[in-house]
Amino acid sequence: MNFPRSFLLILFALTLLRFVNQSQASMTYSVDDGVFANHISVGGSGLLLNAFQTVPSGTSLQAVEIAFTNQSPISYAFDIVLFFDPNNDGSLLDGVEIFRESNLTPSSIDQGIFVMFALPAGVDFNVGDWFFIGVEEKDDQELAISTDAMGGNFSWIVTPAPDPAAASLVNTFANISPVFARDLMIRVVAVPEISSSLLVSLGLIFGLTRRNRSC
Repeated sequence: MNFPRSFLLILFALTLLRFVNQSQASMTYSVDDGVFANHISVGGSGLLLNAFQTVPSGTSLQAVEIAFTNQSPISYAFDIVLFFDPNNDGSLLDGVEIFRESNLTPSSIDQGIFVMFALPAGVDFNVGDWFFIGVEEKDDQELAISTDAMGGNFSWIVTPAPDPAAASLVNTFANISPVFARDLMIRVVAVPEISSSLLVSLGLIFGLTRRNRSC
């Protein structure tokens, strides 16, 4: 069966527009209220992380946004780290590191101002997955990360054990929110993963267009 070429072109254009809109629609994971209240640092080597649970509109992570403070020298280096939660219980206790970008520095240390760092392509999760993302501070370069005044049990601090040989997440992690009654101002920008049905639709319409032209 042949379809009018104009009809196929319109259908292709509408499907392509939907594809573009879906690929460009972004959302931001956040546990803070956007209002700077204080700051926190590890005081040496350690991790400061926020926990997020993946939603349908943000399964593909694009960037992390971090609000530093003027307590942090702009030349201090840090790593961005990302952990996956294998049993999906929302706890960092069994977290597995899956990404690290090393030796970054803040480009701004204005309190409450977010600095964006791009993540590589392919950092994708399934809907409902828990992940943990944030910074690792260096031994002698103590970064201060902004916090709000809420405290929603989503921020974590990890410091080395006294015996380096025994250091592990099991005996060094702690949820900072109940202790400090605030959450870290670390956010994640994400987009929905392009649905396979949409890609198939584009392929079918393109195929029908080519078939009509060859008939």
